[in-house]
Amino acid sequence: MNCTSFQAAQADSDGFWYGRNYDYFKNPTMVTVSRPKKGYASIAVSDMSHFGYGLEKLPEKFLARVNCLASIYAPVDGINEKGLCTSIMALPKQAAQQESGKHKVGTTVIMRLWLDKCATVQEALDLASSLDICHDAAVGSGYHYMIADAAGDCAVLEFDKEDGWKSMVVRKSEGEKSMLVTNHLLSEKYYSATPDEAVGNPHSKSWWRYETAGKYLAEHQGVLSFEEAQECLAQVHWKDLVWENGTVEDTQYSNVYDQQNITLALRNWNDYGTTVRFSL
Repeated sequence: MNCTSFQAAQADSDGFWYGRNYDYFKNPTMVTVSRPKKGYASIAVSDMSHFGYGLEKLPEKFLARVNCLASIYAPVDGINEKGLCTSIMALPKQAAQQESGKHKVGTTVIMRLWLDKCATVQEALDLASSLDICHDAAVGSGYHYMIADAAGDCAVLEFDKEDGWKSMVVRKSEGEKSMLVTNHLLSEKYYSATPDEAVGNPHSKSWWRYETAGKYLAEHQGVLSFEEAQECLAQVHWKDLVWENGTVEDTQYSNVYDQQNITLALRNWNDYGTTVRFSL
């Protein structure tokens, strides 16, 4: 999941956009709407390859469709009715394994809890601090998360691999209109302005994407129209990126969430001429 996420102020209102590229393989994309009895309603997006499905193996039979309900616990990004957004970005060889004796939650379950239970960034960080977050070490990657709320607060939650995977939080700077994250650590202890395998994924062009999207946001003073939010993501998407081992990656989808009106505008598989819209 070599991805790009940002929050930026809306040009024509007091609200904020939450942009998100999901760079992975060309897999089926699942959008779910959740309305828990005790919690906030939400829209979330999942990669169905995590459940064994692909373009040649779609969940077409009844039982397979029922099994797809499990995707509600495996969001890779989403928004809830309070305007809280979250997304996940991969960090190679940094699978957090918090072991403080608190209740343990997995890689994406923490995101489901944020969407169900939290209205603000601070509430989400407080919830995370009450739990032990444990990434699936078998996958070979760890992760960091971006969380942003409708009031414009934004933070990236990371984990200290040299100190028992303790949480590290990077907040949006005071007075800033935008914040950006790709696939390398932002925390001061580890941050590097140049590609470094110890803190991120050079093979995913993480630093190039961070610089390119950051330049675009800076040129607009962190204030974007909807079309500009889509363009910011388009500038750092990729198509048919071939890795050293022959694996081919694409931008599976590009999302723009409206944190004021609680909507999702999704463009799938680099089809930038088609936007599919979802709302609660």
